[in-house]
Amino acid sequence: MASEARLLSEIDDALYVRMYGRNVSDLNVVDSENSIFSKSSGGRKLTFALIDGFSSKGKCVKLPKPVLTLVSNEGDDPTGCGEFSDPKKFRMWSVKVGEDVALLQHEVGKVEELLARRAQPLLDVNADFHFHDVHFDPHALRVTGRLRAYLRLHQSALGHTVLDTTVIDRDDAFTINLASLINTCIPVYSIGVADAEACFYTNPNRVCGAVRIHVDLPVVGGWSQTFNVACVAV
Repeated sequence: MASEARLLSEIDDALYVRMYGRNVSDLNVVDSENSIFSKSSGGRKLTFALIDGFSSKGKCVKLPKPVLTLVSNEGDDPTGCGEFSDPKKFRMWSVKVGEDVALLQHEVGKVEELLARRAQPLLDVNADFHFHDVHFDPHALRVTGRLRAYLRLHQSALGHTVLDTTVIDRDDAFTINLASLINTCIPVYSIGVADAEACFYTNPNRVCGAVRIHVDLPVVGGWSQTFNVACVAV
């Protein structure tokens, strides 16, 4: 009987994902027929829950931070999963493997700041930063190569282009003198909107680098980002 019960438990674990969390009392989907989630819910009444962890195939996982999700009932008393087994703190929802669920991102902040961020047009980034033609001269103790740097930014809002510009489009040569520079970096260029460096490291010998961009953009304002250039073995 014990082996049969264990087999049934294993089959059950393979068919369901169990979510452990807490009901959210101050949120509710009042009219599921008019809800944007009604199609996936099959007309069931939906409520919100904060999920702290889950179990799948017999393994329990605690999430780094609670996730807000939609559930179709108040949940059951939890079983298994250590700290999630306390019915005074947690509820349990069993969801069939393959069934759709709605996970929502929630953010708390000042209304004017949250809405202002949402109103900003999206920024599309098209970037290409890489080393090429890198060569090591053991006799001269130097590494030579070129750094390709390309960055184009595009913004649109309400069907109109706000920004479409090529920030940088370069292909610069560089030389690292290994006789005096070991495990250090040299500047490749420094211009108004960007600066770049190439670095030589040992064990194993390789050239790595970074390009730092700093520009002022409409709507967004000051925009900065560092693009790490993939290392090349030498």
